[in-house]
Amino acid sequence: RSQQWSRAEADLLRALELKVIRRLGDSRETRLDLRIVAATNMQLRTAMVEQRFRPDLFFRLAEYEIVLPPLRDRAADIPLLADHFLNSYRTPYGRPGVRCFSPEAVAWMTRNPWRSNNVRELSAAIKRAILNCSGSVIGIEHLLDMHPAPRRRQADDIDGEQMRAALVGCQGNIAAAARLLGISRSTLHDRLKRCGIRPLESPVA
Repeated sequence: RSQQWSRAEADLLRALELKVIRRLGDSRETRLDLRIVAATNMQLRTAMVEQRFRPDLFFRLAEYEIVLPPLRDRAADIPLLADHFLNSYRTPYGRPGVRCFSPEAVAWMTRNPWRSNNVRELSAAIKRAILNCSGSVIGIEHLLDMHPAPRRRQADDIDGEQMRAALVGCQGNIAAAARLLGISRSTLHDRLKRCGIRPLESPVA
C-alpha cells in the first residue's frame, strides 16, 4: 500500500473524528458541518483483512451500509435509468428530437446482463444509441450499432453474438430478427443452424 494512500486515509479519518480540517498552507483549523456518502465497488471487508484498507476508517464510514446489487439483478430499474440517461444526453449530444425507446429496445436492455461495467455500460450504450438515431425512437438497431442497408447483407458478416442479440431484441421473432439483420428469414435459419444456435437459447448470457 502506497504512503500516499495511507496519508489520505489518515487525513480523512481525522476529519471525520474531529470534524476539523486544515487547508494547505493555512495555520488555522476549520470546523466542519457535513455528512459523507461514500461509494465503492471494492469489497472493503476483504480489503481490511488483507490490510489494504484501514479498519478504523471503514467503521467510521460504514455506520449505515446500503448494498446495491449489480444491474443485471435489478432489471426493473433499467427502463427508469435508460429514460434518465436519454433525457440527460439527447440535447447535449445534438439529438433533442430523440424521445423514447421502442418496445424491442426496452426488452433488449432489460434482458442484457450488463456484465462489463453495470450502469456505466448502460449509460455508454444510450449515448451510442442517441448518436446513431436520426428519428424520434431508439430501436434495438441503434443500441447494437447495426444499420440494415437497403440491399441484403452478406450472411457471413453476421456473427453469433449479433444473431443472439437480434433474437433477444425481437423477443424470439425470427422474421423480425432477420429484417433487423438485413438478411432473409431462411438465411437466418441457416446461419443459426450452422452456428449451433437455437432460438430458445437466444437470450444473451
